[in-house]
Amino acid sequence: MRFAKILCPVDFSPRSRHALAVADSMAARDGGSLTLLYAHNRAPMPVIGFDYVEDAQVEDRHLAAAEREMKAWATGLQTPEDRVHRVVAIGEAIAAINEASRDYDLVVMSTHGRTGISRYMLGSVAERVSRGAECSVLIVKGAGVPAASEAV
Repeated sequence: MRFAKILCPVDFSPRSRHALAVADSMAARDGGSLTLLYAHNRAPMPVIGFDYVEDAQVEDRHLAAAEREMKAWATGLQTPEDRVHRVVAIGEAIAAINEASRDYDLVVMSTHGRTGISRYMLGSVAERVSRGAECSVLIVKGAGVPAASEAV
């Protein structure tokens, strides 16, 4: 099966980089395009009795840093540069990925492999994307790849 348009959500973790390598290999092999997607959540965060919303300057710095990181991640891929795209979306990751999936043939993403209470509390982004995406989803397990919290 060939995929002309591949979406690879990234969170800048080692497991996310592993999923990008898989997506890149597929896009290069199939002559397709590859889009890296990072979602910046602007939702208010509860902080001891009130909601904290990032101020505009702080958010602008976070978005600029995400753009720089995306550019670095998109450098040196097998997929030709003119077929690699970068998108920084503002919003919750699951909604952003599922919305974007409408325009793609395949989503390739990592899973952090959480179990037990952490999975219950944090949920599984990969699972929720696989249920809500408008296209096929390939979930890449990061066997031997540390989770962000395990990375040194």
